[in-house]
Amino acid sequence: MPLNDGFGGWVYWGAVPCLGIARVEIAPGASSALFGSSAVGGAVEIVSRAVVDRAEVELEGGGFRTGEAALSLGKRGDKLAASLDLEGLGTAGYQVVASPGLVDHAASSRRVSGRARLEARLAPEVTAFARVGGFGESEDSGTRYTTASAREAEVVAGVTAGSFDLKAFARQARFDQDRARLLPDAFARASEQLASSQAAPADDEGLSLQYASGGLVAVLDARRVFGRSQEALHPAPLSAAAVIARNASGEQQQAGIFVEEVLSPSSRRSGE
Repeated sequence: MPLNDGFGGWVYWGAVPCLGIARVEIAPGASSALFGSSAVGGAVEIVSRAVVDRAEVELEGGGFRTGEAALSLGKRGDKLAASLDLEGLGTAGYQVVASPGLVDHAASSRRVSGRARLEARLAPEVTAFARVGGFGESEDSGTRYTTASAREAEVVAGVTAGSFDLKAFARQARFDQDRARLLPDAFARASEQLASSQAAPADDEGLSLQYASGGLVAVLDARRVFGRSQEALHPAPLSAAAVIARNASGEQQQAGIFVEEVLSPSSRRSGE
């Protein structure tokens, strides 16, 4: 499943709990044969840890009342395996301006993420999995009206049968932010007003089918993204009648087919 937000294109790296990561692989250049039509310019793959029996806890702390906690649980049986990864981080933050005024306070942030995975062996060469995940983040940039938050929920499922690998996903996401306007007071940074608010909900669905055998790799993938941007602008001087609404939406549908075959020259030579 792509980590890139389908509507905004950004990546919430904190949405992947660290204890659930086995390794990170970077593939520069065209990688569409492995990662689909969005990987024409390369890809960064975050490989999840294999589900094994485990129970791990990490606790960390630092200055500015910063704390992080992570939990990873796993259990594997003969035909079923399950894992749970959770992570949370919070900090009270610090002042982000050199000479703070009455409107300023510490820039704090909070985030939490989680993933649960279930695997099943249906036959000697057939396995299936399902994964659900969620992510939430809130940021305070140092004043009452400079805030942002993001939320995501996802479902991923797949089946591997011999040389075939089928995966599908669905994701709901929402991004919200407020922006401020400082007022021309006698004292610097003494008061502020709400300048704009934005909400950007989006949904994202996709699937991929891969066939790999010997030196041949073939991939079919498809993806649909729909998103909206809903803004309320508050021009100065602030009044209810002066609020300007600015809304936009868009939908993107894409599909791709990629085939790659590796051929090795024969080393056999004829003798006399």
